[in-house]
Amino acid sequence: MLMLLLSARSGELGQRIGPRIPLTVGPVLCAAGMLLMIRVGPGASYVADVLPALVVLGMGMVTLVAPLTSTVLASVDVDRAGLASGINNAAARAAGLIAVAALPLLAGMGPEAYRSADQFAATFRRAMPLCAAVLLVGALIAWLTVRPAPRPATPPTKEPCHPECTYHCGVASPPLDPGDTPHQPPPTSTPPPTGGDGPEGPGVWT
Repeated sequence: MLMLLLSARSGELGQRIGPRIPLTVGPVLCAAGMLLMIRVGPGASYVADVLPALVVLGMGMVTLVAPLTSTVLASVDVDRAGLASGINNAAARAAGLIAVAALPLLAGMGPEAYRSADQFAATFRRAMPLCAAVLLVGALIAWLTVRPAPRPATPPTKEPCHPECTYHCGVASPPLDPGDTPHQPPPTSTPPPTGGDGPEGPGVWT
């Protein structure tokens, strides 16, 4: 629900301030949400224990996903935006599958954990710090490597092209920046003169 309501604003903010801060703050918020999940256990209250963790995690996803998708698609030409979107989606699905397969092993989750609520809760509490650590590593990589793309200088007399949309939305398509190709105004025709000395005499033109 948070991503549906706030992704458009998050993408718009990312375009104004650049992708570096959203791609750093988003994983940090997600890591905080994962750490808050440690409080979930037997006897936990949904309002006091589960909901705050979900809200913080959701705000982190809102801050991260829209600017990340916008950055990926804005890094290529418009005619390759579909290819970039496919690669981005494939990478996200592959990362999710790897996490689902590797996280139980890293947390020491065995077959007996599925038959014991206490062992399952203990494994869950070991897995959440691992997820938070991976997110913090991602935030550090984003802070050290992501830089705003420099915009090429254009002559002041030419109007550059603008993106097809101004910000990313969870429902609509993300921005597709065609670049700074100058916009050429249509040629204007010069009306024929109506006076003066023409070849046929004063005030006459053929």
